[in-house]
Amino acid sequence: MVTFSNWLGVLAATAAYWVLGMIWYSPILFGKAWLRLTGLKPKPEDMRFAMVAGPILGLITSAGLMCFMSRLHIADVTSGVLLGLTVWFAFVFTTGAGSVVYEKYSTSLLWIHQGYYAVGYALIGAILSCFV
Repeated sequence: MVTFSNWLGVLAATAAYWVLGMIWYSPILFGKAWLRLTGLKPKPEDMRFAMVAGPILGLITSAGLMCFMSRLHIADVTSGVLLGLTVWFAFVFTTGAGSVVYEKYSTSLLWIHQGYYAVGYALIGAILSCFV
């Protein structure tokens, strides 16, 4: 059952996922490679939209994983991480890999994105497990 404390976990997981994204796509980690591979030249107005859209998308992801965890009665960190990784691999990775197969999408870019999603979903699962 989803409760008020679950929603606190969803908010905490959303914030952590957003911070992870800022670090992952910064020059400290993969930002330079990501910009080079995409050919993007970020403008301030694009960044404002991303700063609004990112947390909303993270909230949807966190809420979805919370529903799975609540329904499956997952309440320990290891199981939360494993659920996050399972959801990532079964749904997110396979969808992204399809872009490589059918659209000739860059495999380097695939691994930058999928690395973020794998770590992010595991992180969300770990955090949410503390609030179930």
